[in-house]
Amino acid sequence: MHDKMICEFREQLGRDDFHTEEKLKELGPQFGIIVLRTNLDIKDNSPAEVYRKYKQRWKIETHYNFVENIVKFYGLKTDDYCVMQGLSFLILTVGQVKSAFNKRQMASSSKYVTHLSTRECLVKAARLKLAQHRDRKWHVAVSTQKSAELMKEMGVDMADDLKKLNAVCY
Repeated sequence: MHDKMICEFREQLGRDDFHTEEKLKELGPQFGIIVLRTNLDIKDNSPAEVYRKYKQRWKIETHYNFVENIVKFYGLKTDDYCVMQGLSFLILTVGQVKSAFNKRQMASSSKYVTHLSTRECLVKAARLKLAQHRDRKWHVAVSTQKSAELMKEMGVDMADDLKKLNAVCY
């Protein structure tokens, strides 16, 4: 976590007055340190248990942040029960895709992949498009070589995945 935060800060160097080498030297030692305040009874909960419970809760918060601020589902409000169920299913599916993507990213042995934020990875991955051609089969349209390299380094075999997709569809 510390190293990732250092890398992310270094990427911002020179972009504004806050991100400077001096500020990095000042803040760097604190990167990755977590201070928690809780109302849980310390007799029943060790620090490790408090942290575990916090992480469980934080996963929910980061998912809501992803849904509202990154995917921008916040404008999709409705009073129609069926529409709401459809939106709930869609949001759940997006969460599962993101979770699977995160697992692939973290399992990668590539320093390039593991040092990118999930958002950066998803933005690069979004440059790959699926298109159904006249032969009624799905094909990958690669807009940049970096996107294709990212998928390869994450262990995604696009050709194999397309064979599976086309087999299911036809």
